[in-house]
Amino acid sequence: MTITFDERHLPVINRALECYMRLRSGQIDMALDEAYADKQIKMIKNKTYSHTGDLLIFEAVRKYYFKDLDSPNAAWGVGQYGHGGEEAYMISKTLRQYMAYERNDGYSGTGRDFDTTWGSYSDVPNPVVEGFSTRKFFVAPPKIRKKLYSLFCEKKYQECYDLIDKKWKTLPKGDKYELGFVDGALEWDGNIGVWVTAPRKKEEGW
Repeated sequence: MTITFDERHLPVINRALECYMRLRSGQIDMALDEAYADKQIKMIKNKTYSHTGDLLIFEAVRKYYFKDLDSPNAAWGVGQYGHGGEEAYMISKTLRQYMAYERNDGYSGTGRDFDTTWGSYSDVPNPVVEGFSTRKFFVAPPKIRKKLYSLFCEKKYQECYDLIDKKWKTLPKGDKYELGFVDGALEWDGNIGVWVTAPRKKEEGW
């Protein structure tokens, strides 16, 4: 199934998923914070906000729906949500990662927004954002482009990487490197370079 959203829908969808996951896990207070953050901020500014009402709701829900949790601070983890909670987690992680890379111009970064789901949480497969990839293409500098292309055509791949390590100091660090051409380039036209998976920006300390 393919569903098309406007970019502006995604934060709303993700917040709803986050709230639902928190409710299913037993983190009722965090679910309320997620759902009513704007109201809380407004009340705090007016100096009339109290968490008393939140605590009453939190304690009531915990009392009736989370009797098996052995302490007031305990919560279920992923894989124990039930009733669609795992699928909500998978959708949320997919959307958060997409939005994080979009905000960061295709680069990875710190924080859990850039992570994907790890392992299998449900029989339902992870959703996919069409056209999105954690890879970013970097065209080789002019001074090594022709030499790199020549070595690539001769399948001297190790020599390609040796040349890159020696002469291409601005190539970002990443999880994986693949020699190739920019998407759509079918022949040599100056577009040889490297696809970097999860590239990091140097100014962010990588």
